[in-house]
Amino acid sequence: MNRKTFRRVLNILGLAALLGAAVFAAVRWHTMPDRVPIHYNGAGQIDSYGPKTNVFVLPVVGIALFGGTLLVDLIVANEGSIPAETAANVCIALAFLRLLLALVFAYITVCVCLSAPLGRWLTPVVYGGFAAAIAGYLICFLWPRRKKQS
Repeated sequence: MNRKTFRRVLNILGLAALLGAAVFAAVRWHTMPDRVPIHYNGAGQIDSYGPKTNVFVLPVVGIALFGGTLLVDLIVANEGSIPAETAANVCIALAFLRLLLALVFAYITVCVCLSAPLGRWLTPVVYGGFAAAIAGYLICFLWPRRKKQS
């Protein structure tokens, strides 16, 4: 699988997660209580409630962030002022970050719909995911490339 196809797969997975969370919220609308969690503390415990209409804020913000990072991806990929190899590495790192953001927003949306706590593991997983994406980029960027000998 080439890099462009790989990025497309990551983008499709992320968008599917966000849209799936929005559909889940719409399907669960009538079974949700009138007040749902609107804020969680650092340990993933609910610390504030609000009207259930707020449940759709998460997928909307997630889609906006997804679109914004996709726009940056398209600018980097088509800019031409940086080497193609560097641009490809940046675009893959952005695709991973975009997928991570989409999965986090989808997960939080589902938790809000179910009035469930997030869990203590969410913050370390998110930070670990961001660190992995950045480390992956740096490894690809700094790793010496061997030129094919003809």
